Amino acid sequence: MIIPVRRFTPNAYIMRILVSIIVFLCIGWIGRVTELEENFITQNKPVEVGTFVTFTINIPDGSEIPYVAWDFGDGSGLGRYRKSLSVSYTFTEPGVYQVYARIQGEDFPLTVIQTVYKPTQKPAPAHSSTIVIDTVHQKVWAVNTDNNSVAYIDALNNTLLSEIPVGKQPRTVALDKDGNAWVANEEDASISVIAAATGQVLQTIILPYASRPYGICFDPQKDFCYVTLQGTGELVKIEAIGREIVESVHVGRSPRGIAVTSDGSQMLVTQFISPEENGLVRLIDTKTMHVQQEIVLAFDVTPDFEDRGRGVPNFLSSITITPDGTEAWVPSKKDNTARGMFRDGLALEFDNTVRTIVSRIDLSTMTENSQMRTDINDADMACAVEFSPYGNIAFVALQGVNKITMIDVASNSRLGLLDSTGLAPQGLVINADGSRLFVHNFLTRTVKVFNTEDIVLSNNFTPVVAATISTIITEKLAPQVLEGKQIFYNAADERMTFAGYISCASCHLDGASDERVWDFTDRGEGFRNTHSLLGRGGMDMGNVHWTSNFDEIQDFENDMRNGFKGKGFLPDAVFALVSDPLGNPKAGLSRELDALAAYVTSLNKVHASPYRNNDGSLTADGIEGEILFQELGCGSCHAGQDFTDRKTGVLHDVGTEQPSSGERRTLALTGFGTPTLKGIWETAPYLHDGSALTLKDVLVTRNAEKKHGDLSNLTETELDKLVAYLLQIDDNQDAVITALLFPIKREFVAMRIFPNPASESANVQLTNIVKSSGTIRIYNVIGHLLMTVLVEGMNEINLDVSQLNSGVYVVEYSDDTSKYSQKMVIQ
Repeated sequence: MIIPVRRFTPNAYIMRILVSIIVFLCIGWIGRVTELEENFITQNKPVEVGTFVTFTINIPDGSEIPYVAWDFGDGSGLGRYRKSLSVSYTFTEPGVYQVYARIQGEDFPLTVIQTVYKPTQKPAPAHSSTIVIDTVHQKVWAVNTDNNSVAYIDALNNTLLSEIPVGKQPRTVALDKDGNAWVANEEDASISVIAAATGQVLQTIILPYASRPYGICFDPQKDFCYVTLQGTGELVKIEAIGREIVESVHVGRSPRGIAVTSDGSQMLVTQFISPEENGLVRLIDTKTMHVQQEIVLAFDVTPDFEDRGRGVPNFLSSITITPDGTEAWVPSKKDNTARGMFRDGLALEFDNTVRTIVSRIDLSTMTENSQMRTDINDADMACAVEFSPYGNIAFVALQGVNKITMIDVASNSRLGLLDSTGLAPQGLVINADGSRLFVHNFLTRTVKVFNTEDIVLSNNFTPVVAATISTIITEKLAPQVLEGKQIFYNAADERMTFAGYISCASCHLDGASDERVWDFTDRGEGFRNTHSLLGRGGMDMGNVHWTSNFDEIQDFENDMRNGFKGKGFLPDAVFALVSDPLGNPKAGLSRELDALAAYVTSLNKVHASPYRNNDGSLTADGIEGEILFQELGCGSCHAGQDFTDRKTGVLHDVGTEQPSSGERRTLALTGFGTPTLKGIWETAPYLHDGSALTLKDVLVTRNAEKKHGDLSNLTETELDKLVAYLLQIDDNQDAVITALLFPIKREFVAMRIFPNPASESANVQLTNIVKSSGTIRIYNVIGHLLMTVLVEGMNEINLDVSQLNSGVYVVEYSDDTSKYSQKMVIQ
């Protein structure tokens, strides 16, 4: 591609003004032109490559026509002088050109900017987004994810028409042929279809249990709607008129962003959580609903420096195809897991731990053009891309630093920033003529409207805010929780980090995990696998981190000051008194830290497991696996409703320590805190160092010393059933069962129930009974006693369970010296 010799930049714009002023003051066209108009050369709209564009000089009526030579800024040079005010020219390459008109005998040329773009496709390619515009009815829709609603906005008057309740955690929104809004509700696993005319919910489309829909997008012809299901790793195709699922395809783990080509024949889907070695985008044939290809976004090996560095693309939430259909742009973060004292001898630094990038995929070859990858300096979390209608400018939302960066598509150079957005801009949409950009600010609950006409014409890159529109009428989050969430996401706050590189959300977006293993050797620790915060409820499960080295969420002040290089939220003198994370408490010393703790504490639920039955119950294998879990004594450490004994403060050596495991608080390791099992179906890799890729690896491959339980007597089938149960542990009521079962005294008595599941009767066999009499009790899942049977001088008894409804129960035997409980299922 030929890059124009004289590209237009913000500095060039300033120079243009200066030159124009000089021309106005000094030239005057002495003897020929007595007065100059404000615009010397008529401004043209952007034009397609290969089409004629005419430039005309404006002069006062009656003035003599001068001799003019033109230079079109494309390297062709200055043409011959001709007595004419107009000239036509054809540009052969896209770009932004500074066109010069030199008047014979004058020292200074007149200038004008001309944007030239590649032919755009009709209809335009489509992509999933948190915000969309109905260009026919001039309405904007934006999701309010944690308010369980969508905002319905008048795009002409810039006013909120209504806030419409939908399902839980709406993520993205798309419009059908009639302008009806289809909203993907993640937690409810549903789609809300809302009438454009009335704002009423027309229908709720139910999706598979625990599927967690995220991206939703219609093909450009609006015949089919496509939805990514993060929980099940699927893409579903829904017929637009009948609103029925017609096909689905497995597209790999954690699919999120969707982009559909102009002809609707192909689709690109991002994998949100990347493998260790590279990012992934999958190409799908929409007719056959088959995955055609995996497109790799390579691990960046660029040497670390203050404005660039190594790393793997991760957190791929969205993807956007250029208006000409030649490329797809993927914003993401970039995790430098190649760095660390143990890995390469270099300590992690604030600007070379997490960076943010935009990758570009060449759609003619379906490969990344790595030479055009943009590493955005002094920024955090690029998450959305929107192009001008001509495709000459890309707007990239930087969620962490609350800015929009503008990139010249042809040259890949950055043009400036829209830096007056609200907090956490997550979505962008531009109107049909490119005159207004709507920015969806997740955490200030606003849509901000920017006048972008001059920007799209490349005349002026200074942002002008036209309006700020509230998206929420009644806030559902408590004020302290909302404030804490805003702090959690905000890398622009110098108390959080230096130069905008890192926030809590950089590794824990949505409170979850980036599933990276970081080398924290320089911090007195070692290799540490990022924990998810979901379901932990802050400190509800005990001290945090793998080595339980923080005893309050406010202790993350230490990470902000050290690893993030922020100033911290506490005054230095106060921090000096409470700097030890296991020492004097920080709670109550900073409003902001307390708010942060309140938000993290609010993360008290995990995602429902898609490995369960469609009604949320355990599968048959899961039931048998839970029985094995009990019999093997797994609950002695993974105890109670939280499936962890962290509150006891005990650290366990389960035989996984390696040289890379490092230390605990700069001292020798004595073990690790027991991780909860809730939600582990989605948190691979496992163990403190991520050395187990699967749960079976945890139990077998990384359990050679049997310190993690002796499973040598299990058959392969039994092992698979145990894993099946582990994959189904979530916030379902079965956790109450486990709370009833543990802790227990196993040394005196053992119990076996057969058959289990049972229907009419169940045979209970007891062994190692010391006392001659005892009691068997049956409880339901909420702990209510339903049946009591005395056991006198026998070790076997048949229980009549015909009066019990189908479901899950706990059978407990107890006497004066022993107690044992086991789960029983009635079919």
